[in-house]
Amino acid sequence: MAISAVGGTKTPDPYPTNTSTNTSTCNIAKPGSVVPGDVMLAFIITANAIITPPAGWTLIHNYVHPTVSFVTNAYYRVAGGSEGASYTFTDDNSNAAPMCGAIYAFRGVDNTTPVDAQTNSSTTGTDTVSTPNITTTATCLLLHFRASRELISAGSTITSEPSFTTTGVSTRLQFGSRGGTVAYGGRLVTDGVVQVAPGTHGGVSFDANDVITASVERTIGLRAAGADLSASPTAVASATGTSNKPTPAIRPRAQVIG
Repeated sequence: MAISAVGGTKTPDPYPTNTSTNTSTCNIAKPGSVVPGDVMLAFIITANAIITPPAGWTLIHNYVHPTVSFVTNAYYRVAGGSEGASYTFTDDNSNAAPMCGAIYAFRGVDNTTPVDAQTNSSTTGTDTVSTPNITTTATCLLLHFRASRELISAGSTITSEPSFTTTGVSTRLQFGSRGGTVAYGGRLVTDGVVQVAPGTHGGVSFDANDVITASVERTIGLRAAGADLSASPTAVASATGTSNKPTPAIRPRAQVIG
């Protein structure tokens, strides 16, 4: 089955242009066209390492930047028949930060093992970076995500979240928020809805339009429903970043012969 894009939502929406939005919760609306069996991905950006997701969401990876207060978490949820209207992710630390997040949904994704593989990397003080290479074990749609942290002048007016230029890919969502002197932003892109065969695939270049102090890059392979598993008898998610939580291991799958 081919994977198709359903749609996404973000918070805060609209972007807070000249006020601090420090908060300890991130409430994101469910994309309006989601039906049972769709796979929703959530991306959360904040300064603190401990995030509690709402019930029913599974952690893909928690990445704590090694040099600055900057954390990105990715989760997935397979939509059922009784979805709520929104989902609240909670920062368990007492000090609030400019927390922001987004949800994007896809259709035609394997509901048992939605994430075939994922990789992460980070940089400091670099405007142009690429998402890391990924090795998939099944037919997948590749998702490329970059989160950024930039310093801003207190009380300044900025019109939108930190932004990036990407070439040859489709932007699925862009979101962000700001505190008094720091702003966070994220962008998720795909190569349209083109699915790739099992194997190793390169990343996507993100050229920041702002001065970035820190960045986290993530590549995720969404496994297509009924995907070809003949390339490998196992599928293991890999991670290259610093994390205070383990990346869930993908369960072994039997090799298909013939």
